Amino acid sequence: MGWVDPGAISPSPFSLPPLGAIAAILLASTLPSILHLIRHFRHAPHRRDPCAEEGDLQWRTTSALVKHVSLATVLGASAIFMLTPFAERIARATPLPTLMPLAIGCALAIMSVRGIFGGEVAPAFWRGLGPFDRKRHPKSFRATLLWNGALAAALLVSVPLTWLQDLEDRCAQRDGRQPGVAALSACNRIIGMSFLPVDVRARALALRGRYHALNDNIDLALADFEKAVRTDPDDPVLRVYRAHGFALSGDHERFEHEVAAASRLGLEKGLVASIAGMEHLNHRRYDLAIAELTISLEIRPDNANDLVLRGIAYSESGQEALARRDFEAASKLAPADPARLRGMADFARERENYPSALSYINQYLRLYPRDIEAIKDRSDIYWKLGMEDESRRDDDRAWELQDEQATAAR
Repeated sequence: MGWVDPGAISPSPFSLPPLGAIAAILLASTLPSILHLIRHFRHAPHRRDPCAEEGDLQWRTTSALVKHVSLATVLGASAIFMLTPFAERIARATPLPTLMPLAIGCALAIMSVRGIFGGEVAPAFWRGLGPFDRKRHPKSFRATLLWNGALAAALLVSVPLTWLQDLEDRCAQRDGRQPGVAALSACNRIIGMSFLPVDVRARALALRGRYHALNDNIDLALADFEKAVRTDPDDPVLRVYRAHGFALSGDHERFEHEVAAASRLGLEKGLVASIAGMEHLNHRRYDLAIAELTISLEIRPDNANDLVLRGIAYSESGQEALARRDFEAASKLAPADPARLRGMADFARERENYPSALSYINQYLRLYPRDIEAIKDRSDIYWKLGMEDESRRDDDRAWELQDEQATAAR
């Protein structure tokens, strides 16, 4: 009936946010302009002490004020933009998170080397300060070298970490697409990197197993889940993946054993109940499914997937009013949630309500156009509706994707 994906329970070890780092640098770069503006307004005519000596105020000009206001505004706005979802989407679609720190880091390293040999250096991003000469300003010279060098080192170190983060994101499909060839390739590369931490490689094995499970390669999935648990036996999330493998293979006893092991290792109680509820639902034990899913929803009331599953259990046990309530709540919480759409499509199909099933599965496939099982299901729905050409087209597409994935897996 579904897949309770535990992959987001613990963060990736490579969770360095490159856009956040760039935003921090941009904000730090506004400091000289902000200090200039503070100094400008502190030396306003109405604030000056008439008895004090008149200092050199040639720096206090309208053009300097406009320049620093503009600079602080542009840098501040750029920093805020870096933290928006739109910037993240751009970053995912381009090599920006890797290329920008690499370019800036190399430029800063060159500046530092030239400063060491040339005897003069200006602080990066702090416009209006420096340059500082080694002989005339030794303290400022050393502080500037330290600032530029530290920034260069941080940015250059972030490049491989950002690349690894992107690789893990593709393996885990955090961009929301259905696991496909790119995900399999990314997982394979992570698994092959023996220098990575054990927990990272173990999670990649589990994600590769999930890919195989979603494509009905249960034996390959179980093999990967087994390797993942052996690699990191104390991770409860990996036990959940292996439990799913046992459920898909029909081994209910080992499924329950793995869920119990995950619970002992500290898995969240709500997720344990959700997994158990889904398994009861798959075996048509509707009263037990409702009980477990209710426990999960008491802990996680905004979980649309559990609402859909409980709604299906209510409907199958003849409690239509309660089923309708859960379906409506799930729809309000997550109108485009893939788990809800897939669950509703399966439910409508089982009830032979094929027009509704087609509507839900079309919405789902707009999100996950490479989901082979969903394409096969839609082919069957088309056939039931008498749409034979569309059915054959989907069937051909499913075979094409299977061949493509088999080639990538070799």
